[in-house]
Amino acid sequence: MRRDKYNLIKDLKSNFNVSEFFKSRVSNYKVQAATYKLFEYSAADDPKEYVSSRSALTEHVQTINKTVETSPKLSQENKDVRILASKLVVDKFNDKYSKLSQPQKKMLREYINNVSNSVNLKKYVLHETKQLQSSLLANKSKVPSKIIRIKLKEVANLLNKLGKKHIVEDKDVLTMLRYYELVNELKNIGNK
Repeated sequence: MRRDKYNLIKDLKSNFNVSEFFKSRVSNYKVQAATYKLFEYSAADDPKEYVSSRSALTEHVQTINKTVETSPKLSQENKDVRILASKLVVDKFNDKYSKLSQPQKKMLREYINNVSNSVNLKKYVLHETKQLQSSLLANKSKVPSKIIRIKLKEVANLLNKLGKKHIVEDKDVLTMLRYYELVNELKNIGNK
């Protein structure tokens, strides 16, 4: 068993960037850890941990949503129907988000491509928060109202909190998209 673990880690190191691989989030870690502890339990281990792991798994199994699917799965449909469905989804997505600016589209693209890779997404968000902050501060002088300039300064300071978050959530991406829209509005003020 130990040799298998060693070989697995060796294969991981040869095929992946290990530091980023181990930083990836596991959504159901508690259940997986409890399962591992139950399978690897020996008499020398703490019985309290065994009972805790067993109760965690029992609770998970009992609370799983048992939803009845009324519509057939798309994967069971014929190829033409699947192609048509995916085309409709893509077209609907493109229609809904066609009015986004280039930075907003890039943010969405990064989010979609890096949902499971939280490290890369975090790096991108950190870089973009700095860019947005500098854009907000640079464009605030275009605003004639002193009160709005003060509010813009505070909004730029709020970006620091977003850049310091450890996990990028859906609401953070939406917030970034709104910041991009604010920067676009500020640039339009200068063009009028």
